[in-house]
Amino acid sequence: MAFLQTSKKMHKKHIALALRIATWTASVAVAWQAVRFCQGEVGAPVVDLLLNAIRATLEPLPAAAGPNGEIFGWMHKIFYYLSGVSLWLALASIVRSSGWALSRIVEVGLARYRTEMGDAARLAALAQADRRRATQLLPGQNEAAIATATSESALTALVIGFLVAGLFF
Repeated sequence: MAFLQTSKKMHKKHIALALRIATWTASVAVAWQAVRFCQGEVGAPVVDLLLNAIRATLEPLPAAAGPNGEIFGWMHKIFYYLSGVSLWLALASIVRSSGWALSRIVEVGLARYRTEMGDAARLAALAQADRRRATQLLPGQNEAAIATATSESALTALVIGFLVAGLFF
């Protein structure tokens, strides 16, 4: 009887492993759609719907001519590509996380999975409270120094984003 239980556990582990491999493959395939989106082969479903609604709303307005029209054109392209790539990568992340959860449920069962997720949520809340306490200003700290560090990291992220976007234009 113990052999059958061990065999059943191994069978569940193999099914879970197969689900993880399938999930990884599916998430890579969905993430690849971001590359195809940049090449113009596919669209971004939600982004295209929003842009069509915005165009329908702004259609009666006269088009901007001259340098302003070019600036708005570039802004539109940047927004379109960034939001489209972000959408495809977010969808890939959803596929990956839901597939991982499904494989974990198959491996350990729904009751244990819910317990694990509850424990993880409690640990995350404790870690968030610790971070909040650590970032509070101490008596000798300067608010301007903290704000400068935050703005420098945002500027770095913006520069890296423009460099990556330059690869697609």
